[in-house]
Amino acid sequence: MRRRILALLLCLVVAGSLGSIRASAAGSYGGAIRLEAERKGQQLLVTVSGDGVTMNAMQFLVAYDKGQLAPSNYENNTAASSVRHMTRYIETLYDAEDNPGGWLVSNASLDSEKGQVEYVLSVAPESAGRGSDAEGYVRLSKQDLLVMSFQIQSGVTLGEDCLRVGSSPSVPEGAVIAAKEGGEEAELSGRELVAIDLSKVASGGSGSGDGSGSGSGSGGNEGGSGAGTPGDKPNGSGTGGFGGPSEPGTTGPAEEETPAGKAAFSDLEGHWAKTSIEKLVKRQILSGYADGTFRPEAGLTRGEFAAALQKAMGLPAGAGETFSDCRGHWASAAVNACYEAGYVSGTGAGRFSPDQGITREELTTILAKVRGLTPESSAAFTDRAAMADWSAGCIGAAAKAGLVSGYADGSFRPGAAVNRAEMAQMIVNLLEQ
Repeated sequence: MRRRILALLLCLVVAGSLGSIRASAAGSYGGAIRLEAERKGQQLLVTVSGDGVTMNAMQFLVAYDKGQLAPSNYENNTAASSVRHMTRYIETLYDAEDNPGGWLVSNASLDSEKGQVEYVLSVAPESAGRGSDAEGYVRLSKQDLLVMSFQIQSGVTLGEDCLRVGSSPSVPEGAVIAAKEGGEEAELSGRELVAIDLSKVASGGSGSGDGSGSGSGSGGNEGGSGAGTPGDKPNGSGTGGFGGPSEPGTTGPAEEETPAGKAAFSDLEGHWAKTSIEKLVKRQILSGYADGTFRPEAGLTRGEFAAALQKAMGLPAGAGETFSDCRGHWASAAVNACYEAGYVSGTGAGRFSPDQGITREELTTILAKVRGLTPESSAAFTDRAAMADWSAGCIGAAAKAGLVSGYADGSFRPGAAVNRAEMAQMIVNLLEQ
């Protein structure tokens, strides 16, 4: 039965001829697939749930505005190149390695060029009579299925069209559900099947702010002055984060910035990096968020690290526009300052990729340059072969100098992402070793 219904989903919809089993999406089936988006700092989490429908399979396509959003890793909000990394399943997958036995089977795809994410969610036939009914259907009633993660592009205010129902040759009407009505199979299709709630994404503020306290408007993502709701940006000179190249701008009354030098955060108790984080906060190199957290496990971008490094080394703001993708970027002055000091370089083709997550080998190479270390052998690490030629000597030198260390299994994991806590510890090592 499932194969026949999926064949209808993937083939008959393309032909636009669903025959007598086609049903209208109007009435009680409107919004059977619900997308609720919530902003957390620079991360947008979109929860997908099913409501008021008995289904065997569903297919839907979500289009996102590439100028406002980019797919990101659910765990640390760094750039995601595959749909697997940007998705966290809430409903147990039938074939999950760590917890098998659910009913959900998922096939998904990400088209970054078009700005589209497409999901086909179906019921595992083997779950009939257990996770689903005897015919392989599941009744969904306000049931969360998965969460999609997007990184909010720097300096943007999310609009009403940041997420919308898209279409593709396999699902031209945006969504289709193989459902059961009164014991009879029915094919539901149409954009009305998908309801998108963006009521929780407007925390970024509006207007403009240049991060210097002299902007106007209602408190943009990078600071600025004026009244209104400030941005919850984890990397600018506005509410929390790393601070930009100049003094924080004045934020609105709804969400004040963590006072400079304040080092008491609700999420650091017992954390291994607590002491190092508090040192840097007191020195105004790093700052926390307006909700009293530091978010030590949050991801780190190349631009964010440049901003922190500029403050740590006391570099003056850089002049000019060295990299084409830093023009108008909130971290432009910090990136240029670090480049002019000889600490950082680009990623090729005149670009710096400031919003790209920074890896352990990239950050370690920068630390070695700051300290002026002579390259050393990195053969002590079991994954030496995984290191890039340009980073291996710097990793060996930085490890010998006590700036970085490896893992208990003897590896360094050069391509692993760096989070805020790890960055704080590395900067303290740089300043104190």
